[in-house]
Amino acid sequence: GTSLSVSAPPGASGSGFDATCLAAPTDKAFTVEFTNDDSVVHDWALYRDPSATEHLGGGSADEPIAGGESTTYEVDALEAGEYFFRCDFHPTTMTGSFVVE
Repeated sequence: GTSLSVSAPPGASGSGFDATCLAAPTDKAFTVEFTNDDSVVHDWALYRDPSATEHLGGGSADEPIAGGESTTYEVDALEAGEYFFRCDFHPTTMTGSFVVE
């Protein structure tokens, strides 16, 4: 399967993730290795769109990843389309697009 990686660099709450666009193949489950290199908690969460009403994978505000820690999120296969990811702790500055094709 596909394995992706994204991190929260130092100062990420103001500057964002190290990547603002990720991609995965259609109809195949994938993993996202998330590393928090910052000093505050973060997560990586995937949603259908920026309204963030349909959580599709990744973490949540109930599962903070402390600075210096990492985790691997397993995400179910998705249909082709453009999706949205964010940090649930810093939802206005830590965002990105996720393309499935």
